[in-house]
Amino acid sequence: MRPLAKALILSVAVALSGAAAICLADDGSIKTIARGARRDALAAMAYKPFDAELWGKVEGWTGGAAPTRESTGGKPVLIVAWASWYTTSHAALGEAKKIADKYPDVVVVGVHHRNGFDKAPEIIRSKGATFAIGHDSKGEFYKALRIEAAGPNYYLVDRAGNLRFLDVDKSSLDAAAKIVSDESAGDASRAEARSKEDAKGAGEAPMGGPDVKSRVTPADYKAVKWPAKNKSELSAKDMQGKPLPAKLGKEKYLGKAPDREGKIVVLDFWATWCGPCKVAMPHLDDLAKRYPRDVVVIGISDEPERTVSAFIKRAKHSYPQAVDEAATVKNSLGVQGIPHVAVISTDGVVRWQGNPHPSADLKSLEDTVKALVEIDPGVKARQANEKKPG
Repeated sequence: MRPLAKALILSVAVALSGAAAICLADDGSIKTIARGARRDALAAMAYKPFDAELWGKVEGWTGGAAPTRESTGGKPVLIVAWASWYTTSHAALGEAKKIADKYPDVVVVGVHHRNGFDKAPEIIRSKGATFAIGHDSKGEFYKALRIEAAGPNYYLVDRAGNLRFLDVDKSSLDAAAKIVSDESAGDASRAEARSKEDAKGAGEAPMGGPDVKSRVTPADYKAVKWPAKNKSELSAKDMQGKPLPAKLGKEKYLGKAPDREGKIVVLDFWATWCGPCKVAMPHLDDLAKRYPRDVVVIGISDEPERTVSAFIKRAKHSYPQAVDEAATVKNSLGVQGIPHVAVISTDGVVRWQGNPHPSADLKSLEDTVKALVEIDPGVKARQANEKKPG
C-alpha cells in the first residue's frame, strides 16, 4: 500500500554541514484513475525503470526534439498520452503546458495515439503546446505502458529513471509533478523503500490495525459471505467491495482520535449547513451506542474547524468528529451529495455506501453494520483477544 501517514511534502533538515533541506514525497497522496486489472498491472510497474528505448518507437515529433535516453536522463519526465479524435483528451495539452511552465526542470513529452495524428498539429497549435509531441504510429509505446486508447493519461518518471506515478488523476497532476521536481535522484531511488517503510506506520495500518492483521489472513476475509451491496442510487463512486481509495490519516479530530483496532468503521460525510445530515446524525449516534466496542462512527466535514467545533458544541453528538478541508477521503470516493456514509470492514474494504437519512438507506445501513459485527474476521479476532485472561 502507498503511504498516507505523512503530509503531502515533508521538509526534513539534513544534519550535514552546508547541506540543504530535502523533501520526502507522500506518494500515497497522489490519486490515479486506473481500475481493476489495469490498476494492478500499473501498480506492478511502479518504481520500476522506464525503458528509454521506447522513445525510439515514437515518430513524427513536433514542437521539440525527440526525447532520448541522454536528454531525459536524471530529469523528471511527464508523459502525456492523448488523441486528437477524442475531444476530452485535448485538455491534457493545456494541463501539460501548465506543468512545463511551472516546473522548468520537468521534461514534458506528448505521445499521440496511433490513429488520427493528421489532425494533431492544428489542435497542438490551438492549445499553445510548446513541448515535444510524437506519434505512436504502431501502438508500441501505448502497449508497453498499458495506456488506455483515448486518454488523456499522465505518467511521471522520476530523476532515478523509474516510473513513479502511472495514470495520474488530473487533480493530483500538479502535486505529482512537484514531488518528482523537488527531490534529488538519490531520494527518488529510495522512494520505493521509503514507501514500504511508511506503509508500516500507524497511518497505514488496515482498519483492523496491526495486531488484528497479525491474527487474520487474506484467506479469512475471502471466506466470508459479505452482506449484499446497497443498490440504491449513490451520490458517489460505487466502491462497495473495493478498498477505500484513500486511507484515513489526513483528518484532524476535534477530540481524541478513536481506536479503530478490530472495529467496523462508519464514515459519515456531512456539513453543518446540510439539513438531511443533521436529521441523520441522531440515528448514527444510536448506531454507535448500539455497538460501542465493535463499531466506530466518524463524522468528517470539509468545513473549517471553528465552524464544525461550534456546531458540535451545540449538538453534542457522541461519535467522534473530524475535519479535513482537503476532503481527502471524500474526494477519493467521488462524493457529490451528502449525507453519504461508507462502511469499512477491518481489512480496509468498503462494504456499504449510501444515505443514512431515515427516508433513504438507514435500514440497509443498520442491517449491514449488524451483519458485519457478526462476521468480520478482524472483529472476531479482537473480541477473542479481549476475552483472554490477563
